[in-house]
Amino acid sequence: MTIPTSRTREKGEITIYPEKCNGCGLCVTICKDFSLQLVDDKVALTENPLFGCIGCGHCMAICPTGAIEIHGRELSPDDLFDLPKKKQLQDMMNYLTY
Repeated sequence: MTIPTSRTREKGEITIYPEKCNGCGLCVTICKDFSLQLVDDKVALTENPLFGCIGCGHCMAICPTGAIEIHGRELSPDDLFDLPKKKQLQDMMNYLTY
């Protein structure tokens, strides 16, 4: 038995742009489905993923060059947003003063 991880039952669709890939391997490290691998220093799909892309988007979010897009399971590249720069973040002391 398994528990659905989304409101949809289809697998996420992984799109790879090898020309953008710098071969860092961050996406391979973070993908818990083992859908991704490095081949000749470029990201590629594996032939034997564990259960299929669950559409978590971690690989797409961590990729520094935008070489991966995930579509489906109610996720798309449009869902990504930039985090604030470190110098713009508030520290804990600012929260404690109120």
